[in-house]
Amino acid sequence: MIGREPAERDEHSKARFTVIDFYAGKKVFREMAGARTYDDAFNTGLGAGAELSWRFSDRLSCLAGIGYKNYDGSSHQGISFDDLEIVPVYAGGKFHIIPGDTRWDPYLRMDIGAAYLSSIDVSYQGLKGRYWDSSWVYLFDIGAGVEYRWNRWGASLDVKLRFLDEPDSALGDPSEADSSWTVPVVFGINYYF
Repeated sequence: MIGREPAERDEHSKARFTVIDFYAGKKVFREMAGARTYDDAFNTGLGAGAELSWRFSDRLSCLAGIGYKNYDGSSHQGISFDDLEIVPVYAGGKFHIIPGDTRWDPYLRMDIGAAYLSSIDVSYQGLKGRYWDSSWVYLFDIGAGVEYRWNRWGASLDVKLRFLDEPDSALGDPSEADSSWTVPVVFGINYYF
């Protein structure tokens, strides 16, 4: 049931700090040179992060965040890929579907920023070499979420569609890759001050 909480909560409801986020996302579906996909090179990723947001009106809030994600490397056709580490840094906004402070808070969100991609080495039959150089790339995501609040605490669940620009190739054409899409599922524990 959706409803307003007691009035004493309102004075503490404008700023939120997400103390922990858990990410799970799969790199999806864009082809790399040599007909390999991100799914062939990396397993499902996990990570954590922190986000600070400020609800400046009944329906709108702004936010900024940073995270860390790790995608375990995999092997494909005898080629082993190192783990991929991603550090997203972003700012964005939320549109709260129900105005005001409610116990259940569904929202739409959009973020824009940059992500640091770690360098990737590959190995094949005892040979090892650099595949991608580390780089900062463009990041954009859209999504939806819902939060359940009690007093100064909240628990949230977001699902996003995230775009990351292409990594820097270390070998030229053999390691060229397209940009990627992921679907992060984020669980957050929130504290209001």
